[in-house]
Amino acid sequence: MRRMAQQGVIVKIGWCLCLFTWSLIAQETIFYFPHFTEKVNEWETMISLVNAGGRSMEVELEAFDSDGVLAASSTILLTAASAQRGRISEWFPDIAADRGWIRLVSDSAELTGMLVFTHLSAGGTSSLPLFTTAQTSWMCAELKHTENETSGFVITNVSESQQRVKVNFNQDDGQRFSTDLDLGPRSKWVGLLSDLFAVSNSTGYLTIEGQADVVPLALTFVNGLQQIVAVPAVERTNDGVASLQDTLEESYSHYQRAGAQLGVRAHGGTSVTAASGLSDIEAQIPLTTKYPVEIGSITKSFISAAMLLLQEQGSLDLDHFLSQYRPGFPNGDQITLRMLLNHTSGVPDYDTVDEFLQGVIDSLTSGQPKTYTPEDLIQFALKDPFQFDPGSDWGYANTNYILAGMILEEVSGQTLESLLRELIIEPLDLRHTYLGDKETPPWLCQQYLRDEPGQNLINTTQATNLSWAWAAGAMLSTPEDLIKWSDALFRTDFLSQDSRAQLMSQDDFGNRYGLGVYRFSLLGKWVWGHDGATFGGLAFFGAYENSNRSLGTVITYRESQSPLIDILIAGVDWLDQNNGVTKGSDIHLPNYEQDFLNLVQAGLAKRHQQIK
Repeated sequence: MRRMAQQGVIVKIGWCLCLFTWSLIAQETIFYFPHFTEKVNEWETMISLVNAGGRSMEVELEAFDSDGVLAASSTILLTAASAQRGRISEWFPDIAADRGWIRLVSDSAELTGMLVFTHLSAGGTSSLPLFTTAQTSWMCAELKHTENETSGFVITNVSESQQRVKVNFNQDDGQRFSTDLDLGPRSKWVGLLSDLFAVSNSTGYLTIEGQADVVPLALTFVNGLQQIVAVPAVERTNDGVASLQDTLEESYSHYQRAGAQLGVRAHGGTSVTAASGLSDIEAQIPLTTKYPVEIGSITKSFISAAMLLLQEQGSLDLDHFLSQYRPGFPNGDQITLRMLLNHTSGVPDYDTVDEFLQGVIDSLTSGQPKTYTPEDLIQFALKDPFQFDPGSDWGYANTNYILAGMILEEVSGQTLESLLRELIIEPLDLRHTYLGDKETPPWLCQQYLRDEPGQNLINTTQATNLSWAWAAGAMLSTPEDLIKWSDALFRTDFLSQDSRAQLMSQDDFGNRYGLGVYRFSLLGKWVWGHDGATFGGLAFFGAYENSNRSLGTVITYRESQSPLIDILIAGVDWLDQNNGVTKGSDIHLPNYEQDFLNLVQAGLAKRHQQIK
C-alpha cells in the first residue's frame, strides 16, 4: 500500500521522527550531537532542524569545545511548519575547527532534525537523526574492521562530572573485547574501532556502559571513504535490547534487503524493539524503530475496532444490512455489516480485476501514481460476479473494507482519517500510526519491490500512492505502536467485553477469521493478529493467546522470497531465550494478499520482458 516520497533527504528524515501536526502539550526537547573539524581530510557537520508543529518555537544551541567548556551559544526562532539548516562553521565560526559537541534545547516536543556529515576531501556523505535522549547504556550494531570497511565512533559525556565508560566489542564469532575510557566533564572520545581493540576481519556489535549519561554515534567508512554509512545507536536499558538486535541482525542480514523492524513484549510487560537495514537505499539512510512503515491489511483491525466502538455508542449495528447505507448495491439486503468484516459477504474483490491491475502495473513501471476514490474501487469490484451467496461461504476481499470505511464516514460525518484519530490513535497514544491516502508526506520511509528476481528494483513509494488501499490497507505504523494496539484489542478494556467477543468470533467455515483479526498457529502457540502485505513491504502484529506476550514486525522490501517468517521466528527466539516460550514445529501465516501480489509481480515481469 503505497505513497510517493520525493522530498529532499534532510527534510524527509527530520519529519520521519514526528508524524502528527496537531499541537502537543509543550515540553522540553533536548538533542545532543558531536561536530567535527572542518579541515582538509576532516569532516564537515551540517544541522537540519524542523518545526513540525503549528506554533513558533525558540531553540537554544550551546556549543562545547573539545575540553568540555561552553564556547558559544545561540538562539534561533523556528516559525510553525518551517525548517532551518546550516553548517557548524556558519552557526559557530569560533569552534568550526574544534572537535566539540552541541546541546540543543527546545520548548516544544514538535522539534526534530538530523545531522549530515560530509568528508571534505573524499566527498562521502552520511546522515543520522538527532538523538533526543542521553542514556547510560547503548548499543551500536554491525560495526566492522575489514579490508574494505572501517568503523569509527564518538562517545560524548554530556554530564558535568568525570566518568569511566566501559566499551565492549562482541564479535560475530563470539569473541569479546573490553576496555575502559575515562571521559572528563562534557568531553568526548573520537576514534576507530581498531584504536581500542586489536581486531581484523571482524564484524560485531558495540555496547557502551556509562556511569552517567553518554551519547554515542558511529560511522562505517567503505572503500577508503568513498562511501560512508551511519550506524544508529540503540538505547540499551537491559540485556534484552542488545540480544533482540542481535537476533534481528542474524535473521535478516543475509537477505540484504532494505530494512526490517521487530518488536516484542514479554511477560514483564516491557516492549523491546530493534531495527536493521536502510529506510532509503538510494541515500543509504539507516532504518530506526521510529520510522512508520506501511502495514497493509493490519489496517482491517483498526476498521473493525472503529465499527465496534460506534456500535457501543449506538451509532450503528453490525447486524444492519448494507442496503441501509448503500441502496441498490447488489445483494445489499442480504449482506450485514458483520459479513463485510468477516469476509462472508461474497462481494467480488477489486484488486483482481484486470482493469485495476493494469493501472497498478502502469504506475509501477512508469513512476506516475494513479489516484483512486473509494467509489472507483467499488466500481472495479462490481465488474466481476459475486464469489458466492452472502453468508454461504468465506472469501477474503478488500472490497469488504472499502465498503466498511465508506459506512464509517457516513455514520460519523467525519473523514476516515479523522475518525480513526479520534477513536483510536489519540486515546491510545499511537504516535507513529496514521492512515495514508493520496498525499505524500516528506518523511515517508521508502519501500521497494523487484519486478522479477534479480531484475529491476522499484521504489514503490515514488510510483504509487495509498489511495488504492484506503480502508483495506492504507495505514502506517511501527512495531512499538502495533504492540500497543494488540494490547488494546486483546488485553485491556479499550473494547467492551462483548465487543472483544465479537472481534474474536471466528467464521463458520474453518478459516479462524474474526472481525479484522484471525487466529493462527505460530510455532506451536496460538496467536491472534493479522498480517499485511503491500507492493513494497510485509507486516505482522499479534498477541499470544492466554499470555501477555506480543509481536510486531514490518519489512520495507518485497521479493518472491519473503523474510517475514524468519523475522517472526527471530521474535519467538528472543521470547524463548528470555521468557521460556516452547517452540513447536509449524507456522501457518495465511497471507491473504499473496494471490493479488503474485498477479502484480507477474504483470511487472511480463512488462519487463516486453521492454527488453
